[in-house]
Amino acid sequence: MARPGSTTLLVGETGCGKAYLAQSAAQTLTTDASAPVYEVIAENFDDLLAAGHLSQPLATPQHTAEHLLDALLTHAAGRSVIVFALHIDRYEYAATAVLELLVRNRQLRFVCTATQIVGAADRLIRDPSVHQIAVAPLTAEECGALLARLFEVDHVADHTRNDWHASTRGNPHALATLALAAIRRGVVRRARRMAWVSRADYHPPIDFVTQLGELSDIEGRTLEVVAFATPMHEPALYHLLDSAAVNSLMARQILTVRTTSEGMSFLTTQLPVLTEAVLAHLSPVRRTELANLCFDALLTEDDTLTSANRLRLVKFGVQAGRELPVDWLWQGMRAMRQSGDLRFVLQITLAAMRHENSEHAAEAMMRAADLASFVNDQPALDEALAAISEVTSNETRLDALPFGTQYALVSHALCLNPALRVQPDFTLTEFDLWHDYWQAKGISAPQHMISCRMRTLALHGRVHEAHKTGKELALARTLDTERLSAIGRAYQAVLHVQRGEFQLAITQAEQARKLMLLHDISPTLSGDLEGLTVFLAHWARGTTLSAREAAQALTATERPDLAAVHAQSGFADLAISLFSAQEGRWYDTLDTAERLLEALKLNDPFGVAPFAHAISALANAALGFDERAREELRLSEQTVPGVSLMLNGLVSIAQLRTKHWLRDPDLTAHAVSLAAWAKDEHLALIELKAIDVIAYQTSQLSPEQFTRAQHLAKRVDPPIGSAILAHIHALTNNPI
Repeated sequence: MARPGSTTLLVGETGCGKAYLAQSAAQTLTTDASAPVYEVIAENFDDLLAAGHLSQPLATPQHTAEHLLDALLTHAAGRSVIVFALHIDRYEYAATAVLELLVRNRQLRFVCTATQIVGAADRLIRDPSVHQIAVAPLTAEECGALLARLFEVDHVADHTRNDWHASTRGNPHALATLALAAIRRGVVRRARRMAWVSRADYHPPIDFVTQLGELSDIEGRTLEVVAFATPMHEPALYHLLDSAAVNSLMARQILTVRTTSEGMSFLTTQLPVLTEAVLAHLSPVRRTELANLCFDALLTEDDTLTSANRLRLVKFGVQAGRELPVDWLWQGMRAMRQSGDLRFVLQITLAAMRHENSEHAAEAMMRAADLASFVNDQPALDEALAAISEVTSNETRLDALPFGTQYALVSHALCLNPALRVQPDFTLTEFDLWHDYWQAKGISAPQHMISCRMRTLALHGRVHEAHKTGKELALARTLDTERLSAIGRAYQAVLHVQRGEFQLAITQAEQARKLMLLHDISPTLSGDLEGLTVFLAHWARGTTLSAREAAQALTATERPDLAAVHAQSGFADLAISLFSAQEGRWYDTLDTAERLLEALKLNDPFGVAPFAHAISALANAALGFDERAREELRLSEQTVPGVSLMLNGLVSIAQLRTKHWLRDPDLTAHAVSLAAWAKDEHLALIELKAIDVIAYQTSQLSPEQFTRAQHLAKRVDPPIGSAILAHIHALTNNPI
């Protein structure tokens, strides 16, 4: 480009940054050039004509080119002329001829851009003096660097970088559009100069559609059909499309044809994010209309459909509200076990409960109850639990099922029933009655009962009882028994954190995760409690880097169902807020905690809200917002069965720290009370931290208290136990 008379052609997809590169190169050339430069920017051929004071071409391309050359050189007045001719692949024949003549004259420098090698671009590359540069999409690493600049941080979390890179296929303009929309909506989260956007907050804006420019009605409808049915590969669906509109959209690089690794070709949008944006802004009426169109089209070729395509028929049929064979629905439920669209899977699963096969029907009932409980769909939960009750209350129907299915039905009925969640003793009694029922029939089920009892006790804050019960949960002899007790193992793992047994917590959490993956257990049952446990263990132990990686892992997964669970369980934001608080980044802590609490108002499947209120109270107090801190502190003291009650020791420590910031005159008494409670519950870490607060407030400990602290420090995994003891010694001067 620096050579006089040179021509450079930049080729790349729309939005890849061709114009930006051209302008950057021109600025560099202008700065470095010894002679002044005269720039002409032509968005289209009419702009090029206007630069030469022409409203339309002259009689021949030769005359037009000569006139433009003379006019531009005259205006330049001795300066070097650079012409930026954009989108030259859209030039018509006459315009192409004029541009080619100007380029071959070699008196002007040209920087041209094109998305495809057609039209004028095709003509220019035949000239060996024309330098062609392919502008490739950004790599994942380059994508991360761009987002980091836009978010004003050092780096972007891997899951955000990878997800956005996949959605935009590395298109810089699309990435910038997503980033600016996220900034406008206030959903960009930051920690340690790292930024990310949770999958729950990922909403492609309507800008992706409006930026396409003018679309005819038929082009707009065609785009909607392709987006709704993506990946569109069935001939029957192609018949729904207008061929002229498809060709037009493909010529503009809005639509494209891609091929899977299995060799299947399909029609889709050039950028996945465009499909996401179109779908996000479809009206319910239009969705139903499109579902009916696709269902009717596929139904005509039902005899030739594969099992995978049958699932497509089921999906469109359910969306259209059609009556479908129950076996199709059950197959669809099974095929969508790892789908991230939990509410749609619930819709299919409820319909599959009518299956004539009793085991298939039971599986659908349990899956429906699980999903309905997780997404907080009370009518659906009532329907599923009623169906389960019909089976469990009918001895003949129940005994016809394998024991594993019987047990699973009973545990779902007792653990997911909202009326029983506040009656732990009644639930435990019911488990005992069922244990006696099976034992009378010669069926031994101790492992299963242990798992259920431990889970119930833990969720109601009876931590020591839960731990004692869980100690009996030995490794089972059969895979089926392990499958049925896997959820219990996830709860068993988290109990070790407050005891200061961090490595044991991590080991058991990883074991629970492997069991759940091995047996394909839905993550909606635990919310990835095992992932939260790994974070809490590292966080409480003070291994910052590992804690950060564990927090990031709570939002990074390739499985759509697990991603959906992470987005709704609250565990990821809970971890992030704890991490921010540990680093003293109080505004970040408050921002994350408040956003979490806002989401939990709609649905709190695992009882995270009290813990989140405790963190919010701490951040408010640290920032001097005392009244708000007191209100959040009051809300954190509400008793709600769930993770907050199970982790009541950690919640109480956050409350103590808040009271310290608020200069509570009764802080020492609160710490003494917490130490006594933690001692009763055998929570060494919590009791040791409470004694540390007492030492800080009083600057002295009784010999008995210090001896107790020494004993506790040995029970807490290093280096935390010894570090807290050293701090107590420094505060009190008690001899070690």
